[in-house]
Amino acid sequence: MTVVDASLEQHAASGETAMLDTVVMVNVLEHIEQDREALAHLFRMLRPGGHLLIFVPALQVLMSKLDVKFGHFRRYHRGELAEKVAGAGGTPIVFRYFDFAGIMPWLVLNKLFGATTFNPQFVRAHDKFVVPVSRAIERVIVPPIGKNLILVAQKR
Repeated sequence: MTVVDASLEQHAASGETAMLDTVVMVNVLEHIEQDREALAHLFRMLRPGGHLLIFVPALQVLMSKLDVKFGHFRRYHRGELAEKVAGAGGTPIVFRYFDFAGIMPWLVLNKLFGATTFNPQFVRAHDKFVVPVSRAIERVIVPPIGKNLILVAQKR
């Protein structure tokens, strides 16, 4: 495994074609203004059959001051991300929303009340009581929407 200390744009400019097996991006793509271009660079750098794993915040309706403070340009909808990945040369093989239970707290606290920080007590309570139940349910029932999206795509 190699960790590169450069922006995606810098690395892609110097990166070879078809040199990577897998790229993992956790909470990264939403920070890149030109996300279509970034995805095209990533798929160019992947070997045929290589994989791109993406974790991003979902549902533009949840875009809040906190998202802006974190440097997010957007939150994603499934169709939008699928179209951008396909346009860049990928085929989604795993693609789902998750954290359905996180929608309402985010909507109320961050979108409606405009919170720009996390309350540590609320986060601990949510992680202790809500997340385990939510995980168990989402293992059985795939939610139709969620606060986040996860995608695994394969280079065509």
